Amino acid sequence: MKRLAPCLLAALLLVSVACDRTLAQARKTVYAPWEEGLTLIYEDATLPPAARFQERLQRRVSASKETPGGRRVTITYSTLKSNNAFEFLLKDGGSALMEGDRLLLWMLPEGFPDRVDRWEDKARGTTFRVLGRAALQNPYLQLPEDYDRIGVWVEMESKAGLKRRIFFLPGIGEAESQVLQDGTWVVVNRLVSRGFTDLPTTKTPATAP
Repeated sequence: MKRLAPCLLAALLLVSVACDRTLAQARKTVYAPWEEGLTLIYEDATLPPAARFQERLQRRVSASKETPGGRRVTITYSTLKSNNAFEFLLKDGGSALMEGDRLLLWMLPEGFPDRVDRWEDKARGTTFRVLGRAALQNPYLQLPEDYDRIGVWVEMESKAGLKRRIFFLPGIGEAESQVLQDGTWVVVNRLVSRGFTDLPTTKTPATAP
């Protein structure tokens, strides 16, 4: 038995390391913002440089709470002219827009992106498909040193044939959005800043939803 003890100890240590890696990976692969205090700032690349700052959009996670049905996240969208808050449910890789306890729209379906690569919003006549993973092509965006900058491109097409592509990053969500105009993809929304406007008021959970 004494000879088995070191082996058992080594096995337990390996399991512990594997669990830590799994938890770390889980934190990185939620394609939506969820950390309380996280603030994301976007610019419309089609505007002249002088106007981009004035028209900036800020998304801030103003509240984040784990519930039995998934993580509930409140995001405040702000510009110089408006300020609105929306609530989302994050569950099993999915992100849904909520109104109280009523689910309005799955922004990303449960199982995204590995178990679900196509879905449809029948109410709005919009279809979605995963194009694949890619590296972030924005060297000016400052991210944590251990961030791998690998995200997922999703293409959406309306019933009228309008096409849009969105690049989703782990823990951030939308990082870039393009629309198809005269056969050319034009960037209409781009993440230019990621940070925290204040420290989280509650302890950050060990894992993302």
